[in-house]
Amino acid sequence: MKNRIITYILLVLLLHQLGWTREICTAENASYIDLTKLINQADAIVILQVDQNLSDFGGISGFSLHECTIRQTIKGNILYNTQIKAHLYDLKGAISNPYTCGSTHLIFLKQITNKNKDTEYRMLTVCGAQTILSNWNYNKELDDETIEERVKTLILNEITFRTKEHDRRINILKNMLEGINNNEIKSGNNLLARKYLESLNITRRIPYFIERLKSDRWESRYSLLGNLDRRDAETKQILEYLIQDDNEKVANQAFVRYEKNFVTINKSLFNPIMHYPGQFPVKNLPDKNWEPVLLDYCLGRRNIAHQDSILYDGYTPGIPVLNPEGLNSPKMRVALIIVGILGDKEDAKELFPFLKSDNPYVALGAAKSVIRLGSREQGIDALLGIINSKSSENFFYIVEALYVLREVQYSDLENLTNRILESLNQRDDIRLNWVNEFYLFAADILPKEVW
Repeated sequence: MKNRIITYILLVLLLHQLGWTREICTAENASYIDLTKLINQADAIVILQVDQNLSDFGGISGFSLHECTIRQTIKGNILYNTQIKAHLYDLKGAISNPYTCGSTHLIFLKQITNKNKDTEYRMLTVCGAQTILSNWNYNKELDDETIEERVKTLILNEITFRTKEHDRRINILKNMLEGINNNEIKSGNNLLARKYLESLNITRRIPYFIERLKSDRWESRYSLLGNLDRRDAETKQILEYLIQDDNEKVANQAFVRYEKNFVTINKSLFNPIMHYPGQFPVKNLPDKNWEPVLLDYCLGRRNIAHQDSILYDGYTPGIPVLNPEGLNSPKMRVALIIVGILGDKEDAKELFPFLKSDNPYVALGAAKSVIRLGSREQGIDALLGIINSKSSENFFYIVEALYVLREVQYSDLENLTNRILESLNQRDDIRLNWVNEFYLFAADILPKEVW
């Protein structure tokens, strides 16, 4: 037994001297070379599909033999759909075989001749010589680019796909944790809740996010709202938490940002006492079943007497009653929001006149409210009307309308965005901060065209 062990060790040392032992490509000892040098070293650069494993994976040399079909040739003269035998290298010391049947790879190869004088190919033993392609379109024609540009395009496409797939899987896992109690998140005493918060991208993006979120100082929680400007699922969840804050200033401003940035909202979180404090008739609403009372008031179906409302220099601020004769008044926006939250599908028609308001602030609010009540087509028509106005003074609302169309998955959004993008090339009369906000929106729709 001892002699067999010594023989094995000597064999390993001999193979190492011959360059046949596997050098695992970890972060610590990775062997990387410049892409240009890697391209020059390769006799062929191909996209291949593994059809059959001809030898066992995980041998001492790191190589395993596979029968493969060429799906595309980037460098070299191997023809499309040709079958080759390729010695593929395990660069990372994988436990499971990365070259499973049916898998597709971008591979850098050296041409060799075996003992029978048949042509075979061996993968370069350098990090970067193999990339699994998870979402490759076999029929895609390569553009008229250099070899290096083609390789970079393939790698960038793979990075984009894997990032989106990773985010999708993470979101699935996070959705499983939605039952975490808000009080536990605030206190930070619950280990699971804290781990969940630490897993969020928003925690890494915003300084002292968890500390500020669970702070006893309302000013600290309030200060977070300035950072919660993104229109993604994580931001939405945190805003929904802050909407229920015990401090009315925090709750009010969280609701304002929440309603502005999202069409689909949790209507059960609406609390007029916290979100419209001091405004008539909030303090005059009954303690129970106040929803139909406030809805009827906003629609002009019910009168409510002034009682114990806050007075400012003899003026009582109040939620307006919807009046089509004042459809251009920005004051109508609050009542439109409330009806969109408390109303039902039958109430949507009461808001239709406001969709035609010349004030884009009012028209946008009406469009979002009728969509929330189920009148999607009427809301979209109003949003397109805002966008087609093309006024430089209305460009802020044009961008806001585009965000709404994205959330409701408007089918022609890409073409619409492209038309606006092209029109900006002939215009210089729009505020730069509004143009920048449009570019940030359009970058998610047409990234190549924007930048």
